[in-house]
Amino acid sequence: TARLGSGTASSSTFLRGDQTYAAAGGTNSGPFHVYKATLSVANATETLITGWSEIFDVDSWFASDKYTPQEAGKYVFFFSMRADNIGATARMQIGLKKNGTGIGTAIGETNIVSSSYPSVSQSYIVDMNGSSDYIEMRAYQNQGGSAAMFDLFLMGYKLA
Repeated sequence: TARLGSGTASSSTFLRGDQTYAAAGGTNSGPFHVYKATLSVANATETLITGWSEIFDVDSWFASDKYTPQEAGKYVFFFSMRADNIGATARMQIGLKKNGTGIGTAIGETNIVSSSYPSVSQSYIVDMNGSSDYIEMRAYQNQGGSAAMFDLFLMGYKLA
């Protein structure tokens, strides 16, 4: 009989390309998903988004409207927002801030009728140093008056 690799095969190991058995998988730490149904954003004013509702927060790393991971690593974040009747030439933005500094923005500029409901979304992979770093989300619009934003969400987890 032929023998594959060194080590022991089992339901929790796999045969790697170097012909050794290793434990399968790993865990993605800190998965969370938060949601905000509506937000009023003043004209030409960056607005820090507060008052999130947690859908889930497995490791309880989302608190006080911030995500503060307790492990260093690379994290993937997804976020989205929809506007309500934003002006035909208006700009809407959502973005992530790491430790108070912007790291990524999704921008939508509408060139369509004012009764439209445009949305913007984005994803980023961010290096985090553990409990010394945090993530927040902000919104912006410039239609000339306050605008209602809807269906905001932010989610993420440790990738590696």
